[in-house]
Amino acid sequence: RATPSDVIDAMARRLCRPEVPLTEKQATLVLLAHHGTESAVRHAADYAAHPDPPLARFAELAFEEAAWWAGLPGPATIPERCPCGSGRPLRACCWPD
Repeated sequence: RATPSDVIDAMARRLCRPEVPLTEKQATLVLLAHHGTESAVRHAADYAAHPDPPLARFAELAFEEAAWWAGLPGPATIPERCPCGSGRPLRACCWPD
């Protein structure tokens, strides 16, 4: 049986897929923003590093709120890692300039 964290992880993996509707991505970001876990913060940060243009500000706010709900100290900053999960710098991976 899937745990809430498993469901969040599965939904977050869909954020980087171009075929997923923006409304579904927006709903996923709302869930990530209020889940209160470091995993949710990581997923929100990964997407916010390179969001779909119409969701750029929404993704930034979702990341900041996720960090707040998770109780992370200090101001939240979006890391420059590629959202594909490779761990490589954003500009050197799937999203070239």
